[in-house]
Amino acid sequence: MKITVFTSNKLRHISLINLLSEISEKVFAVVEEKPKKKNLHEYFKFVELAEKQSFKNKEIKSKNIEVINLRKNSINELKRNNIYRALKSDYYVVFGTSIIKGWLLDELIDNEALNVHLGVSPYYRGSACNFWSIYENNPHFTGASIQKLSSKVDDGEILYHAIPDIQKCNNTFDFSMRAVLAAQKTLVNKLKTKAIHKISFIPNDNKKIIRVCWRKDFNEKVANLFLKQNNFDNIKKLYFKKFEKRLFHNIEIH
Repeated sequence: MKITVFTSNKLRHISLINLLSEISEKVFAVVEEKPKKKNLHEYFKFVELAEKQSFKNKEIKSKNIEVINLRKNSINELKRNNIYRALKSDYYVVFGTSIIKGWLLDELIDNEALNVHLGVSPYYRGSACNFWSIYENNPHFTGASIQKLSSKVDDGEILYHAIPDIQKCNNTFDFSMRAVLAAQKTLVNKLKTKAIHKISFIPNDNKKIIRVCWRKDFNEKVANLFLKQNNFDNIKKLYFKKFEKRLFHNIEIH
């Protein structure tokens, strides 16, 4: 089995590359450099700490991984001959890149690429969805959606939802970061066991959208308010009050 993953270079992205290498003959990792955060320093200190606690491996180590490094925001400058070998895989996964467009998007859609969306579709789409679900008092919609890649952001058919086990979490940032871990562990297991072919997709229902999350809305003001009001005990109480399995598709809690 060969897998191509389009991803980035943070610890959580390296984790997915390494996990995929454990179940496949060959992994092609197209790694786009993540832009450095220019603001929200206080908020991202907590994010980075949670990431370091959840994802320990800082390096891509396996010999069966072929890495194609890209500078930040350059994925759409790729030519077919730059990655022609990576376009002959059995599975394609997209996680954490800038928005893919043009010929590459068409190619990936034709190959039924899976998008690992950190947010529970259809309720939350876009960027920093798990921040907004907690900020808007909907912590039960903190998780990930494994869905088909689509031409509209996070609009593809949904294969399943992966939700962090809040009982195992120590704080709000740990809770949000474990959504990434839940998505990765469950996806790798489903690919390994071929269970991925036994799950039905459902359409992404636009009528259920709570928020389309735009980068411009995630600013210093809302981040600081989040930090000020952050109380994990209250978040857990609200989670258990609102959580219902019927709101999710093929839910996996990890």
